[in-house]
Amino acid sequence: MKKLVAEIADFIGRTSSTLPSDALAALKSAHRREAKGSSAKMILSTILENAKVAAKAGTPLCQDTGTLTFFVD
Repeated sequence: MKKLVAEIADFIGRTSSTLPSDALAALKSAHRREAKGSSAKMILSTILENAKVAAKAGTPLCQDTGTLTFFVD
């Protein structure tokens, strides 16, 4: 049971701190297409920086990650 709990905790940590590669690629592509100095480009820059920091530090991508509840029989 301890191994299962550790694996679930690891999975939650990884999925909370890293974006799937296709999502990250889509954000980068959108960022490149936006006009320099636009609000959209600045917001996408912030999202990309947050993703970079979260992946490096292992911290949540978002401050509102919700609460997970598991029922295991």
